[in-house]
Amino acid sequence: MDTPKDPEGSFEIALETSTRRASLAIGFGDSVALHHLSDGVAHASDLLPLLTAGLEKLGLERERLARVHVGIGPGSFTGLRVGAAIALGLHGGLGVPLCAVPSVAATAWAHLEEGERGTVVIDAR
Repeated sequence: MDTPKDPEGSFEIALETSTRRASLAIGFGDSVALHHLSDGVAHASDLLPLLTAGLEKLGLERERLARVHVGIGPGSFTGLRVGAAIALGLHGGLGVPLCAVPSVAATAWAHLEEGERGTVVIDAR
């Protein structure tokens, strides 16, 4: 975990819950201060406490949240509902913008350089 560049400034949260491997990131501009990736995490019971603990660890107040990004699949129906519920709760409760991100686009973006093209293939089990 890195120290935030500007702990007094705004931050963004990204949630990905479309697969068994949940992901939570807290970022400031181009840097990621906290990234948690877990196999087999119980999305419904574990993700919100992980988020709360991450904010506390970084000394962040939720009122400084600028935007929430959430993966919208394709993927596990239950996982997607959990991620969407947390994101919508933050959006509604704090009045922050919500950004829906196609999960395959996020996967491609993480593995391709600018200008490259590729195809994402996922197991539909």
